[in-house]
Amino acid sequence: MTGRALVLLGLLLGVGAQAVTVTPPPAPLTAEARTPLTFALTLDNPSAEVERGTLRLDLPPGWSLLAGDLDYALAPGERRVELLTLLPPAQLPAGELNLQVATLQGSAAVRLNVPAQPRLEVTVLSAPDASASSSYDVTWRVTNSGNVPQVLRLSAQGEGVQVTLSRSSLRLAPGEAAEVQAQVQVPLSGRARRLQVTLQVQGQGPGATSRVATDRVRRQPSVEELYHVFPLRVTLGTGTSAPGQLDFTVSGQGAPVQGDPGILDLLASRTAFRVAYRRPDLSWSAGQLTPRPIPCLRARCWGSPARGAWAP
Repeated sequence: MTGRALVLLGLLLGVGAQAVTVTPPPAPLTAEARTPLTFALTLDNPSAEVERGTLRLDLPPGWSLLAGDLDYALAPGERRVELLTLLPPAQLPAGELNLQVATLQGSAAVRLNVPAQPRLEVTVLSAPDASASSSYDVTWRVTNSGNVPQVLRLSAQGEGVQVTLSRSSLRLAPGEAAEVQAQVQVPLSGRARRLQVTLQVQGQGPGATSRVATDRVRRQPSVEELYHVFPLRVTLGTGTSAPGQLDFTVSGQGAPVQGDPGILDLLASRTAFRVAYRRPDLSWSAGQLTPRPIPCLRARCWGSPARGAWAP
């Protein structure tokens, strides 16, 4: 290679070394979801020739360029400030982020800082407007609408009702949602009124509250609930009774009233009576098994006088 060629090559390398440079903002910029972000880029052409080109802006998924010209034409020694406006996506995780801006000869990084913004949303998916039953269900959707993961604590309460949640905690990533169900137990007795159930969700930042109102309707009892059959067995006979006296036995076993979880045992005869009640949490009994006169039977029975011919 001749000396003239080496000089020409050196000039070309020198020009390349002094091509257009890009200077980003010196301090990190604050970026927020769906909020336009405007910043300045400084372009310098230290060469002795006109430099033309297009800035290459590497944007993460979901980002877009709203305003600004990426094409440039710089005269020798010219410095120019270009303003670019970007639109971040709706979901922007908290933390630090670098946006690369490059020319043909070099690149620079625009530093961004995304502050943490914990937010929650609670939406009612289903709830009855009115209910006549002893229980009903309510369903909510809990959404982490912020930009940080959250561990959520759930609680629910209602006035005059018992509320049971399907879960007491949730772990949600940014943008993630989950359903929460509540079973509301209503006392059988009571007047018609409006029942209100409140769901409270608490995370890292401000909590969220949702209230649901349901009208309680007095339910008309069914025929089965209005009437209750208690089985009784009656046995009549003379047996060992004295003349003019009638032996009898009345016995029965079953629920004393509709819906009662207990069992009532009943036994009565001419000479004794006994009644007993039992259920898992309670039991009692009363009666007299020793033969004694029963005053209420000192009357005519089947046309024959009963004069207290009972065992002493």
